[in-house]
Amino acid sequence: MNPKNLQPRIELFILIFGLLFWPGTYLIQVPAIDNYFGYRDRGLSTNSLTEIAPFIISSNSGFTSSGYFTGVGTADDPYLMQGYNITASSGRLIDIFNTDAHFIIRDGIFKNSHSAAYSVSISLWDTKNGKIVNNTIDGLGGLENMGITIGNSDNIVIENNIIRNNNLMGIDVKTSDYNTIVNNIIHDNDGAGIRAESSSLSVFSNNTLFNNAWGGIRLGGGIYLGEGDTSYGNIISNNIAHHGRNGIWTWGVTNTNSYVGNILYNNENGLAIEASNNSLMINNTIYSNNNGILVHLGPEEEDKAPYNNTIAKNIVYDNFKNGISIQYGKENNIENNLIYNNNEYGVYTEVSSFKTNVMFNELRGHILGNGYDDGSGNIYSNNYYDDWSGSGSYLIDGSANNQDPTPNANPNHMSSISLTIENNNNQTLSGNVFISWNHSVDTFSHSITYSVLYSPNDGISWITVVSDLTEMNYTLNTSIIADGTNVSFKVQGIDELGFVTQVITNDTYQIANSLHTLSLSVNSPNDVQSRIMTISWLEATDSWGHELVYDLYYSNDNGNTWEFLALDLTSTSFNWDTTTVNNGEYIIKVVARDTEGASIEAFSLSFAIENIISTASPDPTTLGESSTIPPSSSGASLNLNIVGLFIALTAFVILNITQKRLNRFSK
Repeated sequence: MNPKNLQPRIELFILIFGLLFWPGTYLIQVPAIDNYFGYRDRGLSTNSLTEIAPFIISSNSGFTSSGYFTGVGTADDPYLMQGYNITASSGRLIDIFNTDAHFIIRDGIFKNSHSAAYSVSISLWDTKNGKIVNNTIDGLGGLENMGITIGNSDNIVIENNIIRNNNLMGIDVKTSDYNTIVNNIIHDNDGAGIRAESSSLSVFSNNTLFNNAWGGIRLGGGIYLGEGDTSYGNIISNNIAHHGRNGIWTWGVTNTNSYVGNILYNNENGLAIEASNNSLMINNTIYSNNNGILVHLGPEEEDKAPYNNTIAKNIVYDNFKNGISIQYGKENNIENNLIYNNNEYGVYTEVSSFKTNVMFNELRGHILGNGYDDGSGNIYSNNYYDDWSGSGSYLIDGSANNQDPTPNANPNHMSSISLTIENNNNQTLSGNVFISWNHSVDTFSHSITYSVLYSPNDGISWITVVSDLTEMNYTLNTSIIADGTNVSFKVQGIDELGFVTQVITNDTYQIANSLHTLSLSVNSPNDVQSRIMTISWLEATDSWGHELVYDLYYSNDNGNTWEFLALDLTSTSFNWDTTTVNNGEYIIKVVARDTEGASIEAFSLSFAIENIISTASPDPTTLGESSTIPPSSSGASLNLNIVGLFIALTAFVILNITQKRLNRFSK
């Protein structure tokens, strides 16, 4: 193998790995033009070509002896066959084997209607250094036929061909390495558009594949790669594959293959990986399939679970089942993907998935949920979920009872926003307030519109002020918000896909377009009070309509100090048992407080408390009742009351004794 031929492949591998691990990078691919509708045969027609019969070349000398090739077979002057037409029913239209001379077959039309097993239009076996360029190859619906086969052959280039209507594969590659298959249109074949088995270190790029029954490319189907541990190091990039079984399909055990920048849609599965290890699936756009990306096992690989594959920076959306599904596998990585609007789940890790890392993905708009986990040891972390509450962990559906402990508030592909509130004075806003923010940069160059919202309840709910802004500022008329309301502000940037990046002010602001006033008056009591006293006041008013509560205090030193009576009252009266205090002169203070901390106070006129105990004989009808003797205002008054009580009791005893003696004499 010439080391020069390895150079472009080494450079491409370096590019792929660099893009994979460069933070936040998505490739914007410009793949091959999709010629699904109404493409032309590049102006070739059998009328302008020389018609010849099928032929065989079995050695380098056969190129010259065939009479169809010019040149000498070197890299600088290859054998060249150009402008021929072969239309026949034959096992092989062109059969080349056992050669290593450089040759090119170009600008021809080859149609083979043969129906025998494995009929081929162009067959290359045990051959090196060949190019098949700019030909139309048509199987004409014959049974068991193929367009181009490559077997045990290296350094073959198949480029810019139209290959169609074969009963089996459009292009079939077996046990062949270092081949390049690029810029072909391959369609309406009953097998795979391209199949490569036990083939390595090859490039499949910029091909358009559609209406192929097995799929687009099958490595092992549009493209089909598989069968054999030796299928490794292939690069499948920038292909378009649609309307087939699988857009790209690896079957059997394959290793270290790279799937980069492909567009896969309207297939059973966009990208299906069976028993594949150490492979990269990056920057693909996959939509409108049953499953977007499916990692699983074929029926013959039950002990060969796919492991250590990396699925990164893909755009996966509008698939009829799951965006990315790991049915079987261990230690696979799903990271930095944009996954949205799939009909079931965004990411689905099934019961036979183990230690899958699901990290830094952006998930939104899925019908059943953003994530589902039935496996074991799978780790979900740092993903963006459009339905996350904004605090705490994000719960993942499924029997594993998994959760993402560190969800991201904003999607990775949109840069963050910073927010400025101008014209504020000590967090108070009035009149027109200018709100501005920086532009959010969208990695995919999606257009972004902005919305301004406010919350009157610390973010529990949000009210939209304006939406669909394209400028990065807005002048808010604060009169639309009730005076006295404490608000937070939020600005959201919304891209074409519905992803949202947002910023919320750290501070709250009070709306104050009018003077905040409270009014309160206390009904002054009578000059003298005793026992139970009713304190009342008029209901306070708040110009901003806040709810109010009341606190009560009393003072017996003309307002120098205050003692509280009651707190957080909602009524406008209070019954005070004055026997709990000493007789004397008092003042009442009522404080009205609103829910935002503003307050006003009002005072009663001075009044006296005089709780006096009578010295008269107790009423016999009340002797059984307990009573409270209020404290007097001086020690002398207290002693006088005790003496009076003693005299009254002594008189009562004497009267009782006298009555008993009179009763005895009367008998």
